[in-house]
Parts: sequence; structure tokens; C-alpha cells
Amino acid sequence: MPRGSLEGLRAVFLLAGTRKQEKSWDSSVGCYGIYWRPCVFLCAHPFSLGPGFTRDDLRDFYLDGVLVHEVAHHIDRHRLNDKRAKELFAHAYVQKQWALKGKRARRKSWGDR
Repeated sequence: MPRGSLEGLRAVFLLAGTRKQEKSWDSSVGCYGIYWRPCVFLCAHPFSLGPGFTRDDLRDFYLDGVLVHEVAHHIDRHRLNDKRAKELFAHAYVQKQWALKGKRARRKSWGDR
């Protein structure tokens, strides 16, 4: 992520999770992260990851997906009302960062050969 994208971001909070939050995962309102008042809040995920998923997968999902998505909301914070446009921007920003990260990872692996 470019350094400038974090400018003005006050904090990133890792929420431990409460029983009420855990119950929300079984409903349609469970969320992974929230951007609010120049802070990012990453919400705890239930520990039952499902078949084929590891803690490393979960860490990568949060750091490469959820955190970047919420930082994108910080970058786009001046857009006033269009929630759909905000979500589209955040999604596109994550995709761009994944593409850039993939290119860097490939270059590094080619150099290691």
C-alpha cells in the first residue's frame, strides 16, 4: 500500500470480539471491518475457519483484503452520500493492491531462482 494512503489515519483497532459480535456471524449483519472517524476497526472472526482454511489464510484475508478495503474507505472519505460508489472504489482499490503485490512477489521469486 502506498504510504500516502495512510496519511491522516489515526489508528487501526483489532477488536477481540464479544459474544454479541460472535452471534452476528450467524446472521447477515456480520462484518469484517469498519472505517469510522479516521480509524479502522477490524472485527474478530470466529475461530471455526471451515475445511481447508488455516490461520495463515485468515491473516492474509484480513491484512490483504479487509484492512486494505477499509483503508480505501479512508482514502475515499470525502465522497459524501453514494455508498455504492464508495464500495466500488474500495473493492477496486483492493484489486489494484493485489495486482501490484502479485507483480512484486513474482519479481522477487524470479530473482531467487
